[in-house]
This record gives sequence, structure tokens and C-alpha cells, in this order.
Amino acid sequence: MATSTSTASSMDMDMSMNTALTTSYKGYPVIFATLSAANGGQAFAIFIILFFTGFTFRGISFLQSYIEQKIFKQPLIIKIIPNDGNLIKDEIKSETLSFTSDDDDNNNNSNNNNNNSESNKLRKLHSNNHYHHDDDFNEIKQRSILAKFFNRSLISYYQDFIRLILTFIQVMVGYSLMLSVMTFIIPYFFAVILGISIGEVFFHRLSICMDILASGDGASLH
Repeated sequence: MATSTSTASSMDMDMSMNTALTTSYKGYPVIFATLSAANGGQAFAIFIILFFTGFTFRGISFLQSYIEQKIFKQPLIIKIIPNDGNLIKDEIKSETLSFTSDDDDNNNNSNNNNNNSESNKLRKLHSNNHYHHDDDFNEIKQRSILAKFFNRSLISYYQDFIRLILTFIQVMVGYSLMLSVMTFIIPYFFAVILGISIGEVFFHRLSICMDILASGDGASLH
């Protein structure tokens, strides 16, 4: 008898769940059991909440890019080639740039302007990043992947902790938005879409103004 009652109640619950887009929102919970709308005003309030949540979701991606590129600033490894005036900058992305040394500046008077600018770039790299000689560079390159993974400074572990928190928040917000869309209620559906879309445009323009490379995954909810 109890089994048949529980089966019937579960069937009623399944029948009440939306399976297609609808405009009916009265009494339907959104994420939390207590978050539901009984009238148009409450439905509009939920619409605003979901809109700004989607906007914030895109903002978290911008914040991650800002912290990585403006605050953390991964160190550069500079290799000095013996008996040569060129310096090779080996970045994490394996981009290689060459700079002319001061000796070449004295030998090439016709390129004084270019050499001066390159010297300024070199001094900037030397002052803002870690500087390694050839022996240190070779030692780092010869380490195993496992040694490179665990041989980190305390600052790098602190940075990883910040990355963990931001990623956790972004994933939690993303899946919350996905559950909101899965209610199949049209106003809530468009609230999430509009929030993420406007946030994408806003933070993309802000990234350009602040010289930040966009992550490119702002529209993904998982």
C-alpha cells in the first residue's frame, strides 16, 4: 500500500516537471525549493537575479584573465648565448624573441633608434622578471616533468589556491545557471542568455581597454 502511494506521488512529480519551453512560472521552483514566483512581480525579480548572475558569470572569466596577466605575471626565463649578442626569451607559450646587445648598438650606427628601443625592452624584462644565466636555464630544462610540477615556490601555491577558488565559484555559478535554464520557463531562459551575452560584450570591451587577452570561454557553462 505504501509502495503504491510513493509510486503515485513520484509520477505526479514527474508529470509536473516542465519538459518543453513554457511561459507558466507560478509555483515552479528555480534552483532552490523556496525560490518560486506566485505573480508577475516575483517572476520579474527572479528574471533580474538570473540576468545579473549570468553577467557575473562572464565577469569571473574576466577576473581570472586580469589576475593572471596583471597581478600574477608569470616569470620569463632569459637564456644568454655565449659569444653572441642575442638574448632569447623563452616564455611559457614557447614564444621566442631576440634582442640586439649593446655591442651591436655600437657597431651599427645606422640602427641606433631600433637598438635603443630594444635595449629599453631588455632592461624592462630584466627589472620585471626573473633572470637566469645559461647554466640555470639548462638546469631547468633538464628537470623531469614531475620535478617541475612539485618544485614550486610558496607564492605559486598561493596563486594556485586563488585559481582554485575562482574556478570553483565559476563552475558553481555556471551549473546553477544551467539548472535555471532547465526549468524550461521562457522568461528565465532569456534572462540567462541576455545576462551572459551582455556580459560578454561588456567585459570584452573592458578587456580591450585594459590590454587583457580574453580567455575565450566565457559563454561556456561547464
